[in-house]
Amino acid sequence: MKFSFLTILTVALFQYYGCNAPHNNPLDPGNPENKLFQIQGTVQTNTNPPTPIAGASVYWKNTNVFMYSSAFGKFTFEHLEPKNGWLYFEKNGYTQDSFFVQWNGSKKIGVIKNLNALPKLDSVIMYSVVKNRGIDTKEYQLIVEADISDDNNIDSVFLVNEELEIRKQLSKISLAHFSGTFSDFDLNLNSFDVIIGRNFLLVAKEIGGTAFVVGSANVKRIIKEEIEILSPKNSEVVTVTPTLRWKRFTPGFAFSYTIEIYTDEIEPIMKWSKTNISGDSIFFNIETSLDTSATNEFFWVIWGIDEFKNKTRSKPASFIVQ
Repeated sequence: MKFSFLTILTVALFQYYGCNAPHNNPLDPGNPENKLFQIQGTVQTNTNPPTPIAGASVYWKNTNVFMYSSAFGKFTFEHLEPKNGWLYFEKNGYTQDSFFVQWNGSKKIGVIKNLNALPKLDSVIMYSVVKNRGIDTKEYQLIVEADISDDNNIDSVFLVNEELEIRKQLSKISLAHFSGTFSDFDLNLNSFDVIIGRNFLLVAKEIGGTAFVVGSANVKRIIKEEIEILSPKNSEVVTVTPTLRWKRFTPGFAFSYTIEIYTDEIEPIMKWSKTNISGDSIFFNIETSLDTSATNEFFWVIWGIDEFKNKTRSKPASFIVQ
């Protein structure tokens, strides 16, 4: 293969100047004073294993610039001055976080930031329960059921109303489900009516100790009206398929009935129940024979339940099956 004189000369000049010429270009990687200072990183969830977070805002305060993480959670800041400073991270649904960058003579800084997902209130139900017991004796209860999801395990959940000086911890039923049943005595209330319409905050505390207000709930109604049982009652003798009767209940709002039959013992056992009975009903025929193998003494109650799950329960009424 033959080379022209011009080609040989060009190669020789390139070898000489390319190897020995000073690297004065500020963007030349070979220039020790180049401006190719760079921060690269990944934003991901604080889980095991972590997953990339796309669309997280990453802010470099020194030069007042920001960018969004890619679909793979990646970000890169280029052509930076090597001055120490803060990176700030933000993404809806996650706690804000930051990272202090110290160059220490390096030209490229790698950052991995794990963001903690905020606890999320998936559902909450709060309602009142009134149980009629003796003459002019009522038992009041506030019921709360909440489902809260979180990447990290939630340590505890509290029901809070600062105005009423209420702060009650809910029971942890499962990883994400919490519930509580509180009487007027538990809540230290002189009148149960004061809870109607008041907002109660749900505060979730993570294992690390950080607490978040995840939502709120309130009670729409307290049903004080009592459903009066007509028969059977007062140990009336009935067949194994009795007909249950009560006075028409007209509280002035939509509702349905639920009936429950229990064994009349120190520790009652529910033997039969029926839900979603029309609010227009005043009796119900039990078609299935009651189990009398353990006892033939029973009592029954009837509930009135509105659209918000607020409940009122009749006084218990006893009967005997023969």
